[in-house]
Amino acid sequence: MQIEKYFPYSSFRKGQKEIAIAVYQTIEERSHLIIEGPSGLGKTAAVLAGALSHVIENNVRLLFLARTHRELERIIDELRLVSTKVPVSGVSLRGKLEMCVNLQVIESSFDHRSHIELCNLAVKSGKCEYYNHTYEKGVVDDFVRRAAEFPVKASDAYEMGRFQNVCPYELIRILLPSSKIVAVSYMYLVNPIVIKNFIKNLGQDLSNFVVIIDEAHNLPDFASSVLSDILSIRSLREAVNEAERYNQRELKEYIQFIINFLENTGSKNDEELFNTRLFMDEVYAEFGLSLNTIADQCRMYGEEIKYQLLISGKHPRSYIHRVGEFLLKLYDTVDQKSYIHILSGKAEKRTVEIVALDPREAVEHIFKEALATISMSGTMKPLEAYTNIVGIPDGVKFVEAPSPFLEEQVLTIIVKDVTTKYELRETEMYERMARLIAQIAINTPGNTGVFAASYEVQRGLLDGGLRNFLSKPLFIELQEMSSKDNDRMIQEFKMMGDKGGAVLLSVQGGRNSEGEDYPGSQMDTVIVVGVPFAKPSIKLKAQIDYYDELFPGKGKLLAYLYPAIRKAAQAAGRPFRLLSDRGVIILMDSRFLWKEIRENMPSWIMKNAKIVSALSENKIIHMIRSFYKD
Repeated sequence: MQIEKYFPYSSFRKGQKEIAIAVYQTIEERSHLIIEGPSGLGKTAAVLAGALSHVIENNVRLLFLARTHRELERIIDELRLVSTKVPVSGVSLRGKLEMCVNLQVIESSFDHRSHIELCNLAVKSGKCEYYNHTYEKGVVDDFVRRAAEFPVKASDAYEMGRFQNVCPYELIRILLPSSKIVAVSYMYLVNPIVIKNFIKNLGQDLSNFVVIIDEAHNLPDFASSVLSDILSIRSLREAVNEAERYNQRELKEYIQFIINFLENTGSKNDEELFNTRLFMDEVYAEFGLSLNTIADQCRMYGEEIKYQLLISGKHPRSYIHRVGEFLLKLYDTVDQKSYIHILSGKAEKRTVEIVALDPREAVEHIFKEALATISMSGTMKPLEAYTNIVGIPDGVKFVEAPSPFLEEQVLTIIVKDVTTKYELRETEMYERMARLIAQIAINTPGNTGVFAASYEVQRGLLDGGLRNFLSKPLFIELQEMSSKDNDRMIQEFKMMGDKGGAVLLSVQGGRNSEGEDYPGSQMDTVIVVGVPFAKPSIKLKAQIDYYDELFPGKGKLLAYLYPAIRKAAQAAGRPFRLLSDRGVIILMDSRFLWKEIRENMPSWIMKNAKIVSALSENKIIHMIRSFYKD
């Protein structure tokens, strides 16, 4: 065991060496390890040190899974530091759509699945100039030489692709078989469409890899979203128009019948279970054909449309193909207990949704096939919630790493006598919270982050007068805000930290409360407003019932309570990234005093939490002033 050899820093932080040793031993035993540790601990560096010391000594490989581009970049950054001590080859790879520079293919894609299909079509037909150029001018040889000397980021290949008119994905794909460490987005081991081809590109099957899953608390929801699908009336109407343009009378009749059925079925409720069996019977009665036969016809003709458009230099998009793919999925899942079908919305906003209830279908193979697995996050408790939902075999080990932050660096205040509980959401309650938030922000030297339980709670705070009470600039994450606009807003917010401070109003469980770090004065105080319990819905009830059947008595815990706790905990940890960070955590809801919540929030957050009434505003402000004054 040569952990120090592969550790990129001069000394270990508290808990790092213990993590590295646990990782090494887990791989040695070909087992599974779960690590919980706060941001700022340096989990990635510690896990890499333990993993590299084993995989390099034993001629196996390392596969790192991450959810966001930023997390993938961070892995390669750490690996580059290691490579200054010991030569190590490694690459990162984003989703194929995010790596693409072919605008025609990008603009014609509905989603990742359709992009893969269009990409393959463009390559096979010789119509992708970027793919064709990749193997010209010695580009590949030059890129391979550079990669042998220094770990390569997906962003490096993307920039090279843009400037040299080559395919970034293909550049990375060429490096995969020879790379000791491969860092990829979840998609590559979760999406059934891409897994087989990805494993083939790696050059070895999964039994030769140690799989490390970063921010692993996100894996179940990601897997469920990959397995789910949705189709709108609007897409169906576009498919009808497409069939008319191509003089496909039968296809037009099929799809128009589906539109009529959806418009005339169901009640006036916002959502209800879709009677797929009745739908299939009605289709057969009308046309004498099964649903999957009609779906196959749509899919096959849609493929022909896309091909003809591509070779004529037009955007290869087909709504008929999209309808066919969805109907096949609908047919395949009709009798599966792990899926439900939901009809929701009215008029042009009506949709049919295929909802996957069991993420194990997409991720269980990882834990069965990999040499060993390491799952890590700042919020992994309770252990059973993760192991049950993703299907990790018995015997998993758990390491709860100590916080690197001293007690005097963290002040947690649980504010009682306020709540976002649905039946108590009144103007007076929101106004009380908004006034207190404003006073906390005024007495915070740098920035303040406010993460509401939902967009509805966010609107309640604004209606309660938050804008008027604040004397600092307010940045609001709107629900419909694009990623580009959100990124710009966050950068502007962060810059205010050293200019008197500002306030960010966002939501828990979102892009700004989980995928973003705010070190230093970028966020001194974080206010978590409410516990983000999911709204009652058909999907939630089905999820609870499904888990109750699989894990008796645990349905509500697994589907309702634990996800809310994780979202709140993720938001609460945002100000802490650097070892020098100090911050105040305000948990603004009486329900944070519930035993089930307190016990399953990270211990470093709750260890010395102070409990104060919202009616004691002066006491709260005094505690905050004293904390920042010391």
